[in-house]
Amino acid sequence: MPLGKRLEASPDAARAHLELGCIQLALDHLEEAAAHLERALALNPRSARAHLPLGNVYLRQGKPEAAEERLRQGSLTVK
Repeated sequence: MPLGKRLEASPDAARAHLELGCIQLALDHLEEAAAHLERALALNPRSARAHLPLGNVYLRQGKPEAAEERLRQGSLTVK
């Protein structure tokens, strides 16, 4: 099922938001990436897979303090 359809069917699917956020980041769509990754974290706060790319989004947006916190959180959960 395509991600857009997945989110229509289940807007609280953290994994779909994570994947779509990563795709948006790869396409350099930073605002959209941030929105999806933030939603993924709201749904699953311990997801290192969401913290790390969101930290990268914040770095690219010129938000070093926010980036530092996300990258720190992500590194704590990656072993």
